[in-house]
Amino acid sequence: MFSLSAQTPRKDSGADGLNGLTALNPGDPIPEAVWKMPLELNYFDGKKNIVKLADYKNKLIVLDFWSTGCASCIEGIPKMELYQQRFKDDIVVLLVNSKRNKDTAKRIKTRFEKYRFDFNYTPILPTILDDTVFTALIEHNTLPRIAIINKAGVFIGTSSSASLSEQHISAMLKTDKLPFESERNILNKVIDHVEMPLLIDTVGLTYTSTIARYKVNYNSIYPNVHYKNGQTLLQTGNTTVRAMYQHAFPEVFKDKVYGTYVFHSSVPYKFKKLLNDPHTYFWYQYFNRDSVDNYSINQAFRRALVDNFGVDVKLKFDFQDVYILKIDPSNKSILSKGGMRMQSIEEGSSALIMQNADLIGIANFLRTTLDRPVLVEGKDLPKVDLLLPSNFYDLDTDSKIALLAEKGLILSKSRNLLEYPFFYKPIE
Repeated sequence: MFSLSAQTPRKDSGADGLNGLTALNPGDPIPEAVWKMPLELNYFDGKKNIVKLADYKNKLIVLDFWSTGCASCIEGIPKMELYQQRFKDDIVVLLVNSKRNKDTAKRIKTRFEKYRFDFNYTPILPTILDDTVFTALIEHNTLPRIAIINKAGVFIGTSSSASLSEQHISAMLKTDKLPFESERNILNKVIDHVEMPLLIDTVGLTYTSTIARYKVNYNSIYPNVHYKNGQTLLQTGNTTVRAMYQHAFPEVFKDKVYGTYVFHSSVPYKFKKLLNDPHTYFWYQYFNRDSVDNYSINQAFRRALVDNFGVDVKLKFDFQDVYILKIDPSNKSILSKGGMRMQSIEEGSSALIMQNADLIGIANFLRTTLDRPVLVEGKDLPKVDLLLPSNFYDLDTDSKIALLAEKGLILSKSRNLLEYPFFYKPIE
């Protein structure tokens, strides 16, 4: 079903300049020979099509590098298909499987048989197979990875495919520029928490406890403490605000469902959004020239979070006003029709989509937009498909509840005895 990609230029192909390709830097134009070379697009239903990259000039081109060994690559394809549908006249998404992956036709077929069986899912986007050209042009050493070519035919950068959003695509169509810093090779691909470059140079320092924003070219790092030469180091990075709070306050979040978060009225909406934002990342570094116990390190981590975000958290146990989320048994349209699990609920999107989702996931999302915790009762509940309008965030609470009822999700008010994480602004 999957033959090799036609990327070895014939003498009459007009692609003689493909020999000796070197990696592009952001701002470099795509070589003319690459525009002219034949590309064999392989569809996952067995069809094939020969095109040239030049057929997509004046469009935003997204190259999505993937392999069969990268589950997150495959599970991210539905989101790329969604973007292709929403911007069908302005962008083209091409999946790219590099020759260095050593994927065979049998391996690819076997891999997608599992997704057809588990999710009744077959990708609709085409893929270039056994690629050598784009792999040489776009330097990268981790997957998933995307590369963007703007409408002017200029390579403008690379990033993780998970970080791409509808808002980013809209911005690139308007400006021809990457709306975030381009990434290249991941520096800590083989993670060594001790020897990796430090967030802050510790030369001459006795102590530091610092939070910083996203750091490009690094994988996320789990917060393990390391001791070397009598010194103490902890780094955690490229991780969400929620994950940082969970690491710093483990006794608060242990076995707690996200939908049970309770916020004091003084906590700003901006923090609530940030707490549930899967695309905004931060770093934390603790360094001490002496050996320090874990308790002291954890206390420093907590203080850094509270000082930086202005919000503390503690575990409470009392009666709380909550919503109970249930499926309306008379409305079968909410029940999932299958397909890959997908969550595309970025604010500013043309529609908010949760596909083949469980009710816990729905509750977690709704907690960011409603005025009280959202609980789910029962086990082994069916999966649902939820499509909401883009202005859902802007609706008042009663309108949101009414709209969800139309979709087949019932929110009923209750007052429950609850153990929950309570977020509040500390007294200054």
